[in-house]
Amino acid sequence: MHPHPLSGVYAAAVTPLKSDQTLDEEGMIALLNFLAEQGCHGALLLGTTGEGTSFSPRERGEVLRAGLAMRQAHAGFRLLAGTGTPSLDETISLTKEAFDLGYDGVLVLPPYFIRKVSDDGLFAWFSEVLRRAVPEGGHFFGYHIPPVSGVPLSLDLLARLKDAFPEKFAGIKDSSAQVQDVHDFGARFGTALAVFNGTDFTGWHGMGHFDP
Repeated sequence: MHPHPLSGVYAAAVTPLKSDQTLDEEGMIALLNFLAEQGCHGALLLGTTGEGTSFSPRERGEVLRAGLAMRQAHAGFRLLAGTGTPSLDETISLTKEAFDLGYDGVLVLPPYFIRKVSDDGLFAWFSEVLRRAVPEGGHFFGYHIPPVSGVPLSLDLLARLKDAFPEKFAGIKDSSAQVQDVHDFGARFGTALAVFNGTDFTGWHGMGHFDP
């Protein structure tokens, strides 16, 4: 069994909206309750499937607060929040808000508008978020989705972050859809780094190295 406390099956949830483009809170709770009843250990709100980058910080806060209501029926259901933006300040604020609300972890995109960023630059950026926004006991996951973000998270960068923040930097979500990436993460880190696999057809390739 994977040793990480957040190990399990998580659904990347959509963000239900009403016809006027405001949040459908009842629809969100119904969806999260359904996912829990189907056996999911948790859900990610405001990820790619939830179109997190399409919402303002205020709207994201509304989604995060609304999602908590599902724990009235499923107290042990884990909630992860997508809090990454190209803005360091907004990312820090959203990440703090998620943990203040009681979310179990955050999933953070790299700053994705400037594509040609060095590992040193990315390390400095992620380090600021980890230091200023992630509390003791909080779990931070980097989001490796280069087909969308255009900014891959290299093996060396992940190793540096894990060494610098061994407890807070929990791992990554890998949505690269690249079988080679799956094997490389497993070969380099084994079970030392939690890796959530975001692509169905590559998931089986990682089972020999780590539990997704």
